[in-house]
Amino acid sequence: MRYQTARARDEQAGAVAGRAAAVQAEAERHARELDRTHSAAGTTPILDRLRSFGPIRGLAVGQYGECSPDVHLLLEAAATAAAHRQWARYGARDVVEYRGHLLGLYRRAFGALAKQALARHRLSRVQFVGRSVEDLAARGGQLARPPPPVDGVLPPALLGDFHGYQVFHAAPGDADRA
Repeated sequence: MRYQTARARDEQAGAVAGRAAAVQAEAERHARELDRTHSAAGTTPILDRLRSFGPIRGLAVGQYGECSPDVHLLLEAAATAAAHRQWARYGARDVVEYRGHLLGLYRRAFGALAKQALARHRLSRVQFVGRSVEDLAARGGQLARPPPPVDGVLPPALLGDFHGYQVFHAAPGDADRA
């Protein structure tokens, strides 16, 4: 769990900053795997191509709505560009004043969207609360146990259309749990 790292404990938004910083290494590891599988022995054309684009900037948003530093830089760049184009049209005294206004708007809008997406994700997982994998498998037969974690990360579960299954095949007494 990323919120239990030293970086998460010691700095504000440290967990998302750590996640964003890990993106480069993960992409390079994946490129190496692709090179081993698809490239001639001793060559790394996929990794070389990836590195030719420069460093990867990871954008991460945490479960509490906190953002990695690059998200803030992106919002600042967008606000600066829009302010230079639009400040006079909207009656601002100067670019700096309008940039500050836009940056506040962008941060609030992005924060609301991030929290909304997290809420939707959590709501989509409610049906799993209090259920064991065995219980879910016994109810549908289509549900499979998720693969074991790789490097501490669980891959997405292979559950098919669980929402439709839950609606039409609810067991007696399920309404009492809701």
